[in-house]
Amino acid sequence: MKKILAPSKCLSAETLQAYLKEELDEEQRYEVENHLLDCPLCSAAVEGFAQHYDFEADAQLAELQAARPRAEVAPVVQLPRRRPWLNRIAAAMLLLIVASAALLYWQSQSNERLYRAYYERPGGELLAALRSAGASEQGDFARAIALFNEERYIESLPYFEAYLSEGVEDAAAQFYAGVAHLEAGQPAAATNYLKTARINSDQFYEEASWYLILTKVRMEEREEAKALLKELLKYEEGYYQKQAEGLLEQLKKE
Repeated sequence: MKKILAPSKCLSAETLQAYLKEELDEEQRYEVENHLLDCPLCSAAVEGFAQHYDFEADAQLAELQAARPRAEVAPVVQLPRRRPWLNRIAAAMLLLIVASAALLYWQSQSNERLYRAYYERPGGELLAALRSAGASEQGDFARAIALFNEERYIESLPYFEAYLSEGVEDAAAQFYAGVAHLEAGQPAAATNYLKTARINSDQFYEEASWYLILTKVRMEEREEAKALLKELLKYEEGYYQKQAEGLLEQLKKE
């Protein structure tokens, strides 16, 4: 069967018109579509013809053909039939995916921004209270607190864990171990320690609750953070009253 295009030439206007009118046989259509894969000029011409259906005006295409440098033919690959409605669906799906990704990114950045805005390293009041309560100034716990004060949080963690592995129920150690994990960028590990300190100690309930809330915000668990904030706000004279009110409002807005 006669070929309708040479390997190094663009398609003629007549061939493009016949292709768009579906007047080509299977072999001819196959060759045209393979050529279009390697020829953006002809592909653009097809788009122009398809939009305007002006099959008589081929002067511009002829000029473009004359200006196009010769190129080797790409390996034969079958080009799917054009389906405009599939293109529209694909574009809509891509837009939805991009929008969803943008929303998730914005929420993630919002959570981290809120965490940074409300997080503050525990003050020295609690440490002073520990000393006045006769907390040990020797051993793993003392070493852990010393490293914590020096902001060497990762180094402090093995000492906290060694101390707590002895089976002691020490809410202070649980609390500071939780904050150390949070400072070390390990919010999941911080959760377990802060929950334990919150449940087992009236003295550390408010402190542990607040830092557990911040942990939940950083982990993007907003609903849990809101629930904990509502519990914390029941303590109307609490130290974190204003911070809790402000954070809850922010979580409701965003």
